[in-house]
Amino acid sequence: MADSDTCKDENNNPEVEIVPAPAAFKSDVWKHFGFAVSKNAKGEKVVDRQWTMCKHCHSKLRYNTGNTSNMRSHLTTHHPEKFADSLTKKFLSGQKTLKEAFSTTMPHNSARAQEITSMATDNHDSNAIAQMKAAILKDLTDRYQGEDEKFMQESSALDPRFRTLQHLGSGEREDVFERIKFKASQMQQQDQDVLPRSPHPADLDDSRASFVPPLKKHALEDLLGSSFSSNQVTGGIQAEIDSYCKEALVSLSACPLKWWKDNAGRYPILSSLAKTYLCIPATSVPSERSQM
Repeated sequence: MADSDTCKDENNNPEVEIVPAPAAFKSDVWKHFGFAVSKNAKGEKVVDRQWTMCKHCHSKLRYNTGNTSNMRSHLTTHHPEKFADSLTKKFLSGQKTLKEAFSTTMPHNSARAQEITSMATDNHDSNAIAQMKAAILKDLTDRYQGEDEKFMQESSALDPRFRTLQHLGSGEREDVFERIKFKASQMQQQDQDVLPRSPHPADLDDSRASFVPPLKKHALEDLLGSSFSSNQVTGGIQAEIDSYCKEALVSLSACPLKWWKDNAGRYPILSSLAKTYLCIPATSVPSERSQM
């Protein structure tokens, strides 16, 4: 059956029975559309939810679940005055548009913003906020477990917008930063262990300076070098973490990668580690695998 998007005379068939859309269908087009009722071979009433019917002209339109574009197009083409009137009433009622609803309109350090962004519920939370926090925590708990959960916690700690980790207890926060300290130390040790390869004299141009061999290690460096360098690296990382945790709160609209770029001079170790975490795209969709 082809789509019947040809407008007919209004109320040309008053005997047509139209079932309203379920209350869960929130789009404004459902005020003008429903599902037609027909009878099968046994004379029983049947609602075909693959087709919608205009309440004004009884035109039938194909309905793909969740897609209301064709109905909206029909209304703007054939019943613009009725559709515009419903939109005007919606605007005057004070209902926010999607852009208004999802725009940041409150200071990030306001009491309301802190109430929303802190996932730990308390007695001051409204019922809606408490339910939202519980739903988010449940989703995160089910989605991230084991090493995935640890990785998410470390990523959050390295994001200057969420470094306070308010959804965790004090003991858990300390564990997160201890893991960050350990991984930063490992990264620094790897960087120090990888010595640059000295160029071979044959690879040098005649115009370049003569080859200078690398300095030889002293016996004390071979014996005690790893112990002293390790302590120095760990101490530097701890100083950076202590200073980072005392930083002023960053706006939720700020770019974390830009923040680390601007502060790389103050946090040379943490900034390198943060980039390895924060450059990973956030997604809940598993990576595609080729089927052999």
